[in-house]
Amino acid sequence: MCSVLGSAGYEVESAVDGADGLERVQRGRFDLMLVDFVMPRLNGYQVAQALRAIPGLQRLPIVLVSAKAEQIGERFVSQTGAAAVLQKPFTPQALLDAVARSLDAAAPPDDEEDPFAGLMLDESPVPDRPAEGRLSGPSFAPPRSEPRVRRDSASAVSVRPSSPSIAASMRPVPASGAHPTQSPPRAAVEAAHARFTELLARDLVPAFQDVADTHMDVTEDAVLQILRFYLSSGRVAALYRELRPLEGGMRGNVVLDGLLDSVALGEVFQLLAFQSQTGLLVVDRGVDGSASVTFALRNGRIDLAVGRDLVDEFRLGRYLVEMGVVTRAHIDAVIESLSGQRVLIGQALVTGGFIREVDLERALERQTSEILYEVVRWSGGRFRFEAGSTLPEAQYARLGLPSETFILEGYRRLDEWRMIGEYLPSDRTVLARDESLVAGLTQHELHLNERRVLDAVDGARSVRDVVDTVCMSSFDTCKILYRLLQARLVAPVAA
Repeated sequence: MCSVLGSAGYEVESAVDGADGLERVQRGRFDLMLVDFVMPRLNGYQVAQALRAIPGLQRLPIVLVSAKAEQIGERFVSQTGAAAVLQKPFTPQALLDAVARSLDAAAPPDDEEDPFAGLMLDESPVPDRPAEGRLSGPSFAPPRSEPRVRRDSASAVSVRPSSPSIAASMRPVPASGAHPTQSPPRAAVEAAHARFTELLARDLVPAFQDVADTHMDVTEDAVLQILRFYLSSGRVAALYRELRPLEGGMRGNVVLDGLLDSVALGEVFQLLAFQSQTGLLVVDRGVDGSASVTFALRNGRIDLAVGRDLVDEFRLGRYLVEMGVVTRAHIDAVIESLSGQRVLIGQALVTGGFIREVDLERALERQTSEILYEVVRWSGGRFRFEAGSTLPEAQYARLGLPSETFILEGYRRLDEWRMIGEYLPSDRTVLARDESLVAGLTQHELHLNERRVLDAVDGARSVRDVVDTVCMSSFDTCKILYRLLQARLVAPVAA
């Protein structure tokens, strides 16, 4: 299909499956989309349904390609408004005729008001669509290039007048109407949320109208099934993209975002490092955003990591105490003296003469690396990269750490965590010592840190409590507990 359309003068982009096709069609400006009915992740019907819920793409012509076009064609057209259905197998001419008819029949977009108009931070001008939807005219005639096609996965094809590279889409785009460091006005945020609620409500009306027409009792499970059908992932994703620029913590243009389930964090760092990007990489844990980490990058290197709602072991003071340059009492006294003041604790400790600049830099490096190792362990969540943004504390730290080195160490630790997890499935596990075996140990059979960890195990403290008591990282503490468990010096307490 790519070869036939490319030879006919169309510029073609292929996708590996339905979800990939849906993402690609939102990143460019396309004139037509061809979808196979049977595809992984999202089938042709789901792609079409999701597309009809995305502002600006509701009228994009769709051609369904299927070996079962006779059975599903009429239903597909009626429910999705498809422009044509192409029966497999087909000739090259039949493909070209279906594409030409669909483009000719495509109605130009009307002046329907966009409920989110004026609320987006990025309002960069987009070239007008050609009147006939064809690749005609000098302004829509880029140099011809061979289509980049994976022959084993051309399951969704789109025709469009231009094809920016992935690298180009990562470059920062200056926002208009708002300074990158300013948050949107509260009124704009509230208005956007109100529109979001209204649009969802409108989506649900036909769903429950269908239920009412059946004149039958509806169980809770049936209602959930209906909601899942009407609130498709494409619909929710489209609304999220509209509201995302209004997020209160946003500081710049989001040029990259995704799910940790689909893209490994190491690959994200690798891309940002390769392109020498400067900005903020924000990683939220889980769908509820129960914890969040912001990495400040400068020319692809990490200047600082700042966490929100992380456990206490990732606080800067813990690393300073572990280094032996300050005591907890000193830190507590400085924190109390800074009550109500917006001063960084590290700077205050340096100013007060408690630590040196070099001590602070070492502690910040430890903190940033340990936070990165922790985030690599997160099995779910999402990430976004805000190009051109920074943090005041990152401007002060300017660590310039190479992400590749720490990512590799993070993955090495991940393998060790898997082994540790077989003995310590939760940080809430309570451990007790085998006093008979402990009593037989000589003074030199355990290292200092091993002795500290063993002394902290008392039959009442959980693993998390032991970590806090010994003032070491979870990884180092659990590695020692793992060895003590193997030596049977400690054992889990029965629930």
